[in-house]
Amino acid sequence: MPTRRSVLATAGAMAAAAALPRPLWAEAAGESLLLADLSRLPAAALQRPADGPAAEVIWADLTAIAAQGLGDDTWGPWARLTQGFGLEYLAYGGTGGWGRTAGFIANEVRRFTTLRLDGAVGASLVLDAEAAARAPAVLQDYGYAAETRDGLTALAKGGVDNASDLAARDPANPFGGPLGRASRVRIDGDRLDQASTWPLLAAMTGTAGPQGHADLAGLAAALTTLEAMPLQAMMLADPFGLTTAPPGSGIAPWRLALLADVFAEGADHALALFSYDTAALAADSAARIAALWQSQPMPDGRSFTDVIGPLTTGTAAGALPVAWARVTQPRGETAQNLAYRRVLQAMMRGELTPFAA
Repeated sequence: MPTRRSVLATAGAMAAAAALPRPLWAEAAGESLLLADLSRLPAAALQRPADGPAAEVIWADLTAIAAQGLGDDTWGPWARLTQGFGLEYLAYGGTGGWGRTAGFIANEVRRFTTLRLDGAVGASLVLDAEAAARAPAVLQDYGYAAETRDGLTALAKGGVDNASDLAARDPANPFGGPLGRASRVRIDGDRLDQASTWPLLAAMTGTAGPQGHADLAGLAAALTTLEAMPLQAMMLADPFGLTTAPPGSGIAPWRLALLADVFAEGADHALALFSYDTAALAADSAARIAALWQSQPMPDGRSFTDVIGPLTTGTAAGALPVAWARVTQPRGETAQNLAYRRVLQAMMRGELTPFAA
């Protein structure tokens, strides 16, 4: 079982790495890394669904979190995360368990994007080069074998897509291990793409169907304009899926939205961006968010300001009209961003009417 000493050793290594001069690739703006990673996602993951739930897309830059010194002494930068890759069984990633089952450990993950789409799950990880190089042999030792489906060659474990095998359960396996879920893995350079089905892996690696969304570049440009470096983020593709209130209770339906965890000027921020067809719609929505944040009561009768925190809004000038809303909280005693966490909690309870259509 994991021990506090071994986890602390991993955290210490991460902290030491963060104290070193940042390599040139790490100097790339966080928004450009976010854009690069999300642009590889299947287009369906970033579109409003015709029916059923929208895809769940979560992104994080662990290197940026470590560089800001926003982790803790136990879990390093992972302590900042509210959701995302492997958090349910992170203890195994901090003590070498992932090294046995996947070929890397927690402090060798630089960035990740996780995806849940149409019942399948996937992850795209950017690893340290040494970890990416060792992973294929480790995966094969763990029971993966090379297969080719529809022209895509990958390492596969489990015969039936998305199926679970309780006899193969292993909580130290970050790729569906607690359920013994089928897994397909493709490694290209320092990037490892993994999915529970062949079609999802093909979509994630660009061998089947379109990728990305036309508005991603505009949202990334808005982050640059606002001087906001994202540390973790969640894509929002369904403007009607954030609240149980009747349609029309919130703002004008947006095209694509992003909720980002930002640290700036010694405070934590939850920054939401919403893309629109026209500047007028973006301006009207920014004003309505500000009004609803004060006037729309939450279930306990208090305002969003009282429960989540103070908010400012505006629009970002650029080729794509973007409305933005920023919730600010002072740094707390925990590593997590309380503003970001509280916005996510309101969304998951179906209470985030000011951001919904």
